[in-house]
Amino acid sequence: MGTLITYEFLFVDGRVTPGRSEFPCQGIESPEWFLHLRNLWRELAGDSVLERVNVFHDGRYTDMLVDECGRLKRLALNSKATVIYRNNVQVHEPNPPPPRTMPAIYGPALLFHQKVWF
Repeated sequence: MGTLITYEFLFVDGRVTPGRSEFPCQGIESPEWFLHLRNLWRELAGDSVLERVNVFHDGRYTDMLVDECGRLKRLALNSKATVIYRNNVQVHEPNPPPPRTMPAIYGPALLFHQKVWF
């Protein structure tokens, strides 16, 4: 039996689709675990190159997968994912920069409810 992990697909139009998946029991550092992550990402974003970003969401650190080249490919701004991405700096920095000067997320995102990356 594997590890049941919940997540949300964050679409650029603001839609959020919850999901859950049973990850392989071999563990977070196993090749099977990464293949499972990649397959979930492909359901959302096709063959785009995934990038993992550390986020602080709902009072805890977790992971979000995004399109590594979303901005270069001129994908639409993902407002919801961008707010989540910027939150870490805004919460933990004593003098955070203005949000408009911080990096943004372009294209779909996959937000996990727990850490899935080592």
